[in-house]
Amino acid sequence: MSDKTCMSLTEYKLELNQRFSRNLKFLMDQFGYNQNSLKDIFLQHGIDINQGNINKYLNHPEKNYMPIAVLVKCSEIFDIPMEQLILEDLTSLPAYHQNSIFSTDLSSTSTGVATHKNPDSKNELIMDAKNSAFKGYFGTYYCYLFPTLSSETKPLIGELTVEDDDSICKVYLKLNTNKKDHNSKEYIYKNYEGNVTISPTLHSCYCILKSDALSEICFFAFRHINFNHAQLDCRMAEVLTISAGESHYPTIHRMFFSREAIADKDLPLILPHLFLNSSNILIKESLLNELQEKKLIPSAVFTQLTQTCTPEPFYLFQEDYVHSLLKHTLSKNDKKQIQTCLSFLKKYSLSYHYNKVSKKVDHNIRQLLLSLGYFSN
Repeated sequence: MSDKTCMSLTEYKLELNQRFSRNLKFLMDQFGYNQNSLKDIFLQHGIDINQGNINKYLNHPEKNYMPIAVLVKCSEIFDIPMEQLILEDLTSLPAYHQNSIFSTDLSSTSTGVATHKNPDSKNELIMDAKNSAFKGYFGTYYCYLFPTLSSETKPLIGELTVEDDDSICKVYLKLNTNKKDHNSKEYIYKNYEGNVTISPTLHSCYCILKSDALSEICFFAFRHINFNHAQLDCRMAEVLTISAGESHYPTIHRMFFSREAIADKDLPLILPHLFLNSSNILIKESLLNELQEKKLIPSAVFTQLTQTCTPEPFYLFQEDYVHSLLKHTLSKNDKKQIQTCLSFLKKYSLSYHYNKVSKKVDHNIRQLLLSLGYFSN
């Protein structure tokens, strides 16, 4: 007779669930994920899971058993066999520490190629294109952004390519300026190239590009989510450039890029997401009525909006006009108040302290495209 102690099916089920919970905590720690970011990653992999449930699976495995669908998706997300997730203690396997996506160091090489560093360190940046953090990013995307000249309203459309160049993640941008050469009558393009860096800790991708022909450097960043068996389909980025035209000033705007080209008929639905707005929607009464007349919003929804929201009058002042008015109205001794008055007007005006590409922005535009039939393959 064997001396091995037998356990009931219930006891064995509990042991497996608790081991998986420990392994999931360990993998989240290795990848720099918290419960909220893991929820986002599940959503990217096709599962809408409540963060409260994730908390229960992680912290109370004795009462909350992991659904098989979650087990399968965790296997995909972390690129690890499901058998290992539930049968082995990953915290005791040195391979998972050595192959951590955090085991790279950008500062120790002159070439910028990441090299191995202390595997216990978690606050590192990744440039090594062979790293699993870059899975799902390679390929060509169509990108859309507004020109930096306020007089131009037609969006700029370009191609963004991300590729592995001798273990360095390179990015190339070819941007149509909407202008034609006087001689050839062909469109003029701006070309940029640079590198991609990932911060797993901050869940962010950073791209620094340059154009030697234009003596220009630009920068954009977007949210990073780890993809193992899926490709990134679209994302909204925050861009920092220098404005075009005769006067050059630092400019921040948004750029949307998609693995599928956006059809001309759908582009008017995408462009409003490029505006530097927020969750507060301020709209003129005349334009609100235009929405109703064109039946762009269901009448029942429109009625609820107008009945539940109290309208308030707003005054629109042009800063140049205010400055001119102050200059011509104030006495010579009081002209030093011009900037003070402008500051107070700005303080009390409707404005945003910052603009960010939130989870809501990324989620809403992706859901819009999914509803229109994009990324169905």
